Amino acid sequence: MDSTDFQKAKGYVLRLLKLRPRTRLECLQKMAVRKIPPDVALEVVGSLESSGLVDDSAFSRLWLQSRLSRYGMRRLVRELEQKGISREQIALSGYPDQADYDEIAVARRIAQKRSGVYKGVDPLKQKKRLSDYLIRRGFSQQTINQVLKDI
Repeated sequence: MDSTDFQKAKGYVLRLLKLRPRTRLECLQKMAVRKIPPDVALEVVGSLESSGLVDDSAFSRLWLQSRLSRYGMRRLVRELEQKGISREQIALSGYPDQADYDEIAVARRIAQKRSGVYKGVDPLKQKKRLSDYLIRRGFSQQTINQVLKDI
């Protein structure tokens, strides 16, 4: 491995990290697209992990914190898994604390906000559309049923 390859790859990943935090997998995928050799990519990511710049647990906490008010846990877990974070790491991140997060309240707020779009629509059709919308937002069917029962 050439030290200039390492420095170029590290510089590239640092520029990516300036835009937003990234997971280990995202960094490796970005370097693969740039055709950076896998051994160099692994060394760069290892170096950044040891310095704390790439931290999957911190990333999952930030990701959940920023998106919990707009999406259900099912969708957020799926997004994090696509970014290379396992369910165990998500659970270990400690977020969301079950005492702080009420998925039904979040879904209810989103449904109330969205229901204004469906004014004048048949009530059954409105519930179907709200249900579909909440499903796309990642809420469980149980949560959706409870929210629609209240509307």
